[in-house]
Amino acid sequence: MLQQADKTAVANRRRHQILDDVENAEALDRGCREQVVEAASCNQPGDPKLLATQIVALCSQGEAPSRLVFGDDARQWAGAKVGQLRQEIARSADRG
Repeated sequence: MLQQADKTAVANRRRHQILDDVENAEALDRGCREQVVEAASCNQPGDPKLLATQIVALCSQGEAPSRLVFGDDARQWAGAKVGQLRQEIARSADRG
């Protein structure tokens, strides 16, 4: 049977492992985001000044939407994502 000191040591090791896992996941996530930003940087179509003006106008009107979709390419991507989600929902509804 584990003594209290042993239980505490096990709990501390688990806690440290969880923290290490979280730090590794956050570092990986940061690395992925940085790669995406670097790959896209200065390659976006459209007018960045117009985009900034539209974002400021939306935010100054009060509650802004949780997702902002500007430009034909973004609308096309968002439409495809919505279609994919609808299919997933339909498949899960068929099972349940």
